[in-house]
Amino acid sequence: MSSSGEDMVLLTPDEINRFILNLKVRYGGSGQQQQQQQKKKSVKAIHA
Repeated sequence: MSSSGEDMVLLTPDEINRFILNLKVRYGGSGQQQQQQQKKKSVKAIHA
């Protein structure tokens, strides 16, 4: 792992957006409907 943020710059805007969306869904960001769908999936995965 490099200590600089150069690796992040190599990501395409698409990848960055997807990454941010994942973080939002995972850590209670915006998008209530998406969040609830993700929570249901997460609960199933945890209890499987």
